[in-house]
Amino acid sequence: MAKTKSTRVKAPANLPAGEALHINCGSHDVGTSNPTGNVATDGGISRGAQFLKCKKPINIATMNTRTLKNPHKQLELCVLAKKYRIEVLAIQEHRIVHSDNSELQFEDLQEGFQLITASAYRNKIGASIGGVGILLSSSAKRAMLSVRFITSRILQVTLGGNPKTTIITTYSPTNVSDEEDVEEHYKQLNAATKSVPAHNVLIIARDFNARIGLDDAKFAYHQNRNRNGDFLLEFAQENNLIITNTTFQKKKSKRWTCVLPNGFRAQRDYVLIRKKWKN
Repeated sequence: MAKTKSTRVKAPANLPAGEALHINCGSHDVGTSNPTGNVATDGGISRGAQFLKCKKPINIATMNTRTLKNPHKQLELCVLAKKYRIEVLAIQEHRIVHSDNSELQFEDLQEGFQLITASAYRNKIGASIGGVGILLSSSAKRAMLSVRFITSRILQVTLGGNPKTTIITTYSPTNVSDEEDVEEHYKQLNAATKSVPAHNVLIIARDFNARIGLDDAKFAYHQNRNRNGDFLLEFAQENNLIITNTTFQKKKSKRWTCVLPNGFRAQRDYVLIRKKWKN
């Protein structure tokens, strides 16, 4: 297999610490203030290109890759994204630790894609774990306005257009993590979500490590929700979001989003969008 060509670009040093969604753009203009926060504006970020266009379908997806450290894994991801015409792919658990200790890294891959990663980290035995990122097609890359590092588990990208599109990728702590860690994660995610202008198309694509039940959503995969499911539902309600991949009438065999190492199938990857854009 051919090796990938990559160009790594260091982010500014002054920064702080499954399911596809098809969108058709309409007219939903409202006034709002601009978000605050530290933003990276290098790595090939352009100005003025339009991402969403009326009557043009856009494919956005999320995926826990489990690892992207091997260049062949990155190439395989690009080939699949091109095959399924995915413009933006939210990535969790890439396990790439930035060698220069930068919080953001931009890497040009084959097929015209660019991979933006927030560094993974190492556990007590030195193994790399976690890490979130976003894979952008060439057209999405041209439309990119800003990249915002929030935490090692939360990354935000805004793409140009009228309206602008803000995509947040995030990787939640597992259901057995300390509740304090989960609460802190959702506190940071809530702050990031509320900072996005009301006019923007907001999409949150992530591995929530959460399970919701049939009492919570008509087309959920599981019968009952877990603790992380409580956090997910509260977060969605507070921010007026729809959990899109539990709203489509599909057979149960089509609702799960991942196969765990023990072979158990689960629905814990979700794409959320503001209710005003549900159509």
